[in-house]
Amino acid sequence: MIFTQFSRGRDWLSWAVLAGLLAICGTAMRDVAMRPVRTVDRLGHADLLDWLSGRDLRGEFTTTKLRLARRLAEDLRQGYDWQQDLAALDRPRRELCAANARELVRVWLLERAERYAALTEPDRTAFVDEQLDDVLYWPVWQRRGSRDLAGLMPRNPALAVEQLDAWTGELQEHDRQRIHQFTGALYLRWLQRGIQFLPSGV
Repeated sequence: MIFTQFSRGRDWLSWAVLAGLLAICGTAMRDVAMRPVRTVDRLGHADLLDWLSGRDLRGEFTTTKLRLARRLAEDLRQGYDWQQDLAALDRPRRELCAANARELVRVWLLERAERYAALTEPDRTAFVDEQLDDVLYWPVWQRRGSRDLAGLMPRNPALAVEQLDAWTGELQEHDRQRIHQFTGALYLRWLQRGIQFLPSGV
């Protein structure tokens, strides 16, 4: 009887130790996974350019890619000239930067499309207006002679939607449909509001 109780106590202790070790391992793994995310939040413009032109982002966690997408949007919102930066890179780094930008656009679009799909009218209209109002006032659109966004996105809205559709071609059909619904809503709202695309100013 005493031996049985001792054995049960030892088994309980072993399980407690195992649970503790698993908790420690889980915390450590979560810390390692979150470290790139915390790093992204502190990236300056030059560091962000190094990230996008020096490493393949396809293997990064979705959370990290979303943070990078938002950080890139903030950089464009602040008026940094990515066209000049891209022109200064050698061809392999420039191509990698463009590929990474497309990956970030896909991740950002899917996240926005899922948020849009979860809304009902008139919340959808307000959400689309918010996206348009944000992007339209990025300083990059104000540059005379600029035909596209950072050398990647056409200034013409119809061509831009076509470009986005092409970039999402590798996604699953369900995700593509969500994105098409969202980009279609963006374009339709653009037309409804009568927004004139900013002239390139040759």
